[in-house]
Amino acid sequence: MSLRKLLALPAAALALASLSACLEGESTFTQRCPVYTIPPVTGDTVTLTSGVRYIDAQVGTGTLVDAVSDTISFNYDGFLPDGTLFGQGADAALRPLSTAVPGFSAGVLGMKVGGIRRILIPAEQGYGATPPQGTCIPANSPLIFTVQLRSVNGQTGLPQ
Repeated sequence: MSLRKLLALPAAALALASLSACLEGESTFTQRCPVYTIPPVTGDTVTLTSGVRYIDAQVGTGTLVDAVSDTISFNYDGFLPDGTLFGQGADAALRPLSTAVPGFSAGVLGMKVGGIRRILIPAEQGYGATPPQGTCIPANSPLIFTVQLRSVNGQTGLPQ
């Protein structure tokens, strides 16, 4: 099931922080970013000691992300709290996960391939006062991501 169908968004779901410097490729959007209504996701909210929160919209059954040294492949949508879509990607890659903003790394740890997770990142765990230039992300903005995990270290752990 696609991320868009699962979250029933007309054009986009939600997403994750710090990816423009970490992704293979660049953010889909720069400067002029569309604004959407961010739909709710049901599930239990987990709050980490860092203040990062996440909700598993779909729990995966494949390979586990268990270290920030892992390389992951994923689909994502990244939003600001007002619904501004600042980035999205299909089959994006982080090498290693530790190259992302701290809140993204923390929010992805513990996911399994096939899972879909909404991650809410407080500003201090995202870009803080220095967001990437040329993006729609203002200084000190919280970030919201919806992530669909596709592989960990090149493995899915799913039946073929």
